[in-house]
Amino acid sequence: MTERVFALRTICWRDAAGVQRVADQYTDTDLTPAAAANARRARAVVPIDDSRRRQLKGVHGGRHPRVDTALDLDDEAPCTPAMTADPVREANIVVLDRRPVIKDTISVARV
Repeated sequence: MTERVFALRTICWRDAAGVQRVADQYTDTDLTPAAAANARRARAVVPIDDSRRRQLKGVHGGRHPRVDTALDLDDEAPCTPAMTADPVREANIVVLDRRPVIKDTISVARV
């Protein structure tokens, strides 16, 4: 049993027969249920009906995926997204205005 998904990044996994498979970024691929669940947690795949698939499918045009740079979906450590929250919102940035307040008027000659 497999699940067809659209890969947002290059991924690798072992199929039910134990053969290592690789899917390139922006391609449709059939994953085992466990690999598909892990890929979704890592935000590496989206469903086939996602709007990004219409825009990005086949963008790379026939390149060969590299296993050494692929996200391993069978890794023992659970996949976690690279960014789980918005760092700008969590930064608690405080704007400090250190300029002196000038309360004066400037006279300008009219031309």
